[in-house]
Amino acid sequence: MIHSEFKDSSIDAIAGNYALAEFSPGKTFLASSFSRHLFRPWHQRSLGIKPMMYGVNSAFTRKAWDQTKHHLTLGDNKISEDVDVTLSFMAESMNIRYTPKLLVKCHIFRTLFDFRKLRRYYRTDNITLTKYRIGNKKRWQD
Repeated sequence: MIHSEFKDSSIDAIAGNYALAEFSPGKTFLASSFSRHLFRPWHQRSLGIKPMMYGVNSAFTRKAWDQTKHHLTLGDNKISEDVDVTLSFMAESMNIRYTPKLLVKCHIFRTLFDFRKLRRYYRTDNITLTKYRIGNKKRWQD
């Protein structure tokens, strides 16, 4: 599946979808609608960037990684890793394709109700947007 997405040589990275494992028993992906139709559109609109790459389900070419990795801030818990990677690709004008067919399960349900963690994510997203000066300017912190 992943290799077929990169047959188009203009694609540098792909972003997929995920299902909440807690609500997708066995081989089903019942809870993928949450990501595809609720969280992803809200988060992308909030950040002012599209498509967003989430570490749980994204891939990129070695060439793209080599061209973007110098932008990344490693080991700093004030920076959002997923947003950092996505914006590093955007800063280098990389072509990111969202493909809902690329689907995985992940255990993130408990995070949805951990409001301290969610506030921290919101702050780190703001700091990361500010670092690149890309996306929703209302969220930049000067």
